[in-house]
Amino acid sequence: MVRFLADASLRDAIVRGCLRREPTMDFLWRIGPTWRVCLIPRCWPTLGGSSPGVFLVKQHAPIAEVIDALVLVWAASDADEWRDRIVEIPAP
Repeated sequence: MVRFLADASLRDAIVRGCLRREPTMDFLWRIGPTWRVCLIPRCWPTLGGSSPGVFLVKQHAPIAEVIDALVLVWAASDADEWRDRIVEIPAP
């Protein structure tokens, strides 16, 4: 199962849209001044560390495309497929 942690830079509309389409998606997120920020060092793969994976979403990416991509990741893949990867959503 893929679980998501949204940091403060992800637009609320994306998380809300995903949860409208698939209410059982596992999304940890906060709105307003209580945001939790997820800090992920860019160097973790070279230091021998491990990460569950990172999805990068450009600020001006079309919301519908991002939602479609995240719902597809959630519905059609396993968390282990994303381990130690950094992937741009939607794909360029």
